[in-house]
Amino acid sequence: MKKKKIIVISIILLMIVTYYSSTYAIEPKIGKEIIIDIPSRKLFLMENNELLKEYPVAVGKAYTPTPIGQYRVLNKLVDPYYSKKNISGGSIYNPLGSRWIGFKPHYGIHGNSDPGSISTFASEGCVRMFERDVQEIYELVDYNTPVTVQYELLKVYNDIDGDNPILFVYPDYYNWEDDVDIKIDEKLKEIGIYDRMQKDRLENLKELSNKEITIFTDRYAYFVNDIYITKDIILLGDKYYVNRNKIEKFFNIRFTSILGSGYCHIWGERLEEKRIDNKKYISILDLENVLGGKHTAKVTDNKIEYNFDTLILLNNKILLGNAEDLINNTKIPVEDIAESLGIKTIYKNDTVKLESNEGEIKHYNYDDIYVELQELQNKFGIEYNIHTSKRYVEVFIDPTIIYKDRRYQGKIVNSSIYVPISIYEIQQTALAGTVSPESVCKKIDSIKINGNDYVNLYEFQNITIEKRDKYNTIIYLKRRIF
Repeated sequence: MKKKKIIVISIILLMIVTYYSSTYAIEPKIGKEIIIDIPSRKLFLMENNELLKEYPVAVGKAYTPTPIGQYRVLNKLVDPYYSKKNISGGSIYNPLGSRWIGFKPHYGIHGNSDPGSISTFASEGCVRMFERDVQEIYELVDYNTPVTVQYELLKVYNDIDGDNPILFVYPDYYNWEDDVDIKIDEKLKEIGIYDRMQKDRLENLKELSNKEITIFTDRYAYFVNDIYITKDIILLGDKYYVNRNKIEKFFNIRFTSILGSGYCHIWGERLEEKRIDNKKYISILDLENVLGGKHTAKVTDNKIEYNFDTLILLNNKILLGNAEDLINNTKIPVEDIAESLGIKTIYKNDTVKLESNEGEIKHYNYDDIYVELQELQNKFGIEYNIHTSKRYVEVFIDPTIIYKDRRYQGKIVNSSIYVPISIYEIQQTALAGTVSPESVCKKIDSIKINGNDYVNLYEFQNITIEKRDKYNTIIYLKRRIF
């Protein structure tokens, strides 16, 4: 009887363990995770299943492939020693660079002494990154962070609004996949564009996908620095026009239509505009003339690329000009942001000097006056984020708010402008007794930033924005008159 009891208890325990094990297995992943995708040569840093950032990497050659599978961060090293050739840590000749993140015995994510190899199949199985990128991710991941190495040739991408899927197919560099053509057909049917593609063209694209990255789309797809924006493009005569709303959303800018003229304008420049089916389209050549960059059309896979050497987004809006030296000491043009940071440009005897309350500022002369992002951060506290994968830089400058001849320091949080709660309190005091109670702003939720209270500017019902600069770095407010 006792033996039967033990067996029953053991079975119950086994069932409980099995239940909780299976339950745990289907739980969504929480925390950070590294995903390394071999065909695209990209590393994706995830958190709670959301993409934090993507990085370009070099992976193993065909005869020394990067091993696929599920791993975890086993060890981390600064200035690792390269034992194979007895090269000390910190040496400029060390092929492991300045950081090592091991995920399998003899395999790791590391820096390198050959930045030209990034985005290629070049290593003996390890994963190489730019020094800037590996130093950044080194600080973001801990021991036991999950690492997934995958080999997926087919990837579906949606446009800027999360719609209109297209299919990317990467060459089978390791020659590991079977029946790729069949899988392409299945995926195109799954995303609903198989029947809208010409069969001859589809077969030609399949053949091309054995040699290079190929896009399968039923219409022209529009990209900015490899970021898929839209399929809403029209061809009139020999000119291409792109959906205006999609461009406005990506660059966070606003065009203004000139009624009855067939044009819109921004920053004093005119662009040709067409209205079709209640939608507005702008000429891609005019867009290029205003914003810079260069368009190229790839007829083989219906792709129009709008490429910038490097793209700068200041407070989420495009800053004209290119960043310099993206992978080392990145620099940006300073002219458009000088006033908001209190930087004076002094010309004397054919020389230029930059000065502020923080002292003299080191600068560089290219086609404009440039300053290192790191110096702007050190002296003015700006924040920045460099995306080497898509060749763009995000710069965030907290706005100066001017209200009743006083200056306040605003904050930018998730693309929204927040102002000190004291502005709200001054406004409430000024309104007391002058208007009906329902006209006065109701209680506004505040957030704490560095211990201080801030409220969202756009929740103010009785304050208007009198004017602002185009990057929201200086904003003048005034109280509405009743």
